[in-house]
Amino acid sequence: MADITPPADRAKRFGLLGAMFGIGFILGPVSGGLLGAIDVHLPFFAAGAMSLLNLLYGWFVLPESLPPERRMPAMDWARANPVGSLSLLASHRGLLPLAAITFLNQIATQVLPNVFVLLVTLRYHWSLAFLGLTFFVVGVVQIAVQALVVGPVVRRIGERGALILGLSAVIVGFTLFGLATRPIGFFVAMPIFEVGGVAFAGLQGLMSRAVSGAEQGRLQGAGQSIGGIAAIVGPAIFPLSFAWALRHLPSLPGLPLLISVGLLATALALAIRFARPGPTAAPAPQASLTA
Repeated sequence: MADITPPADRAKRFGLLGAMFGIGFILGPVSGGLLGAIDVHLPFFAAGAMSLLNLLYGWFVLPESLPPERRMPAMDWARANPVGSLSLLASHRGLLPLAAITFLNQIATQVLPNVFVLLVTLRYHWSLAFLGLTFFVVGVVQIAVQALVVGPVVRRIGERGALILGLSAVIVGFTLFGLATRPIGFFVAMPIFEVGGVAFAGLQGLMSRAVSGAEQGRLQGAGQSIGGIAAIVGPAIFPLSFAWALRHLPSLPGLPLLISVGLLATALALAIRFARPGPTAAPAPQASLTA
């Protein structure tokens, strides 16, 4: 995506990728539930089949986006691992603080898959059906934000502004989620939290500007490594803090969300201090996906 998109439009395109994730967020649980009702093994077979289709599409149909003159002359196995990919982050001025923002944001959002369902079930006694409907609404709003809001926001306030606005919105949303003792508080927080979707696109746009056209793939690999590390750290923080709050602070079961607020506040401070749209390292080629 970064290879075929001019720097000024990358945040918008990353927003479209986020919208695709939102569609999957809706369709995945629904299709898994329907297939699982037929046979408990069927969702796994379906997921494997879709992954195989992805592989075949990438191998036989999807064209290479990086022109030959921008490719690495040879495969460097020292970089073909999570630790090696992270070395890119320290090799460009201004990229390391953005990576730290990414890491803090990734850890903070791990609170959602780890304790969110437990928290709202404990507080509001929602049924599984109502939870499913709630996730459906969240997914629809996420798609709308990523597909329709990110582009205008970035054009109006820039990638840095989108990052700061998004982080601020998630901080407010998580604070309300963590403190809301009644469902009305949850539903007030939901649209504010969803505005935070602009942060990811703004951050991705800023980071893609900091590396050359030949390094966009390595940057995405480093981002995946950061996400993988966050997925290890998050489960070590949020379920344990949730269990601790239930035992020692039962009036505040939303403690894990407030911990996330602290992480996001640190990320926001770094964004205000370091997130500057510096000059693009190298312009992206105007290639076409159908070329």
